[in-house]
Amino acid sequence: QWDKNTIPRAFRLAVLTLVLCCVHLSGSLVSAAHAQTELDRRIEVDPLLFFERSSNDIIVDGVSSPYKFGAAGVLGKVHLTDSVQVGVGFGYGFAPNQPITISGRSLKGDFKGVYKKLALAAMPLQAGSYRVGFAIEHETQSVKSINLAGFGSDAGLVGRASSDQRNKKLALRVQNDALASLGAVALQVGMSDWNFRSVGVAQSDGGFPITKNISAQGGDPFFSVEIIRDIGDLNVSIMFETQKRSFDVVSYFNRIQMSVAYIF
Repeated sequence: QWDKNTIPRAFRLAVLTLVLCCVHLSGSLVSAAHAQTELDRRIEVDPLLFFERSSNDIIVDGVSSPYKFGAAGVLGKVHLTDSVQVGVGFGYGFAPNQPITISGRSLKGDFKGVYKKLALAAMPLQAGSYRVGFAIEHETQSVKSINLAGFGSDAGLVGRASSDQRNKKLALRVQNDALASLGAVALQVGMSDWNFRSVGVAQSDGGFPITKNISAQGGDPFFSVEIIRDIGDLNVSIMFETQKRSFDVVSYFNRIQMSVAYIF
């Protein structure tokens, strides 16, 4: 049984460790030239693209839907030191012709959504080309559709639906900065504390609306691999991630994400 207090406690411990690392690392910046390099590389603005989908339909309390979501946006990073950074992301998503089943009634429609991200990463330990540390992330996805249409109970149906996902992640991060011709490769493995809520409404012409409220939450593992490579003046990152979700039927959210950093 997953202890719901485990991740909040781990988050507090990770934040305390991050503060201690920042204090230790700030004292080591004794070279003026090095400090100038830190200043020059302090801010990044990265165009962001990602797409994810579930391995199975999401099924919660009689409501089911295959999950897919893509978003385009911006990921900004602030480098506090050479090994500590803060990231903030924002994106807009669209999932066309998405099916959903509400109390046995099947409908389809276009879903639009907003993606937000806040992240902290610290890599204070270094040995040769390897760096070791941790990452903390908080992601939210809010999507809705107001033009659902379908058929059920021998009648045409219309409807609307909205859902919110909130996901807190805590991970161990290991990075190799010189892996052959690939560039840098970073592996993350950790736990996610997630929460899912959704509201759906369906009705026939002149009929009474059927409203369904569902929610689910859990703590599940995730794994990601990220390839980071400099191409000219650009820093390109491609990440593949798998997250387990223990809904009524266990599913895996598989994500591919790409960003291109402009450093100024």
